[in-house]
Amino acid sequence: MKQGSKIEDATVVVQSREPVAVDMDETVVMMSLERGKYYGLDKVGSRIWELLAEPRSVAELCSTLEAEFEVDAATCAADVREFLTELAGEQLIRIVDGPQPSGSATRP
Repeated sequence: MKQGSKIEDATVVVQSREPVAVDMDETVVMMSLERGKYYGLDKVGSRIWELLAEPRSVAELCSTLEAEFEVDAATCAADVREFLTELAGEQLIRIVDGPQPSGSATRP
């Protein structure tokens, strides 16, 4: 994740192309060959990963998850942002759009 980048409700993210992911009974196991690491996602993390096959905003993710799981909006938003920050730190997702720093005239 770019230094200073913050994942907010309007931030749009998508899966990175690099990790190899396999579905296994409501969980996802991923292998990053570039980083030499593997990752296991629980049911909710696996659902987020599935949703991120296409670019989505954090707000869209939360709306879907709130409808599918018993979670309130504030808890969902905080947990999803934290999870996405971790994924971005491991380069498993890409930020494709989001809030721009003030004074920024161009998009990356």
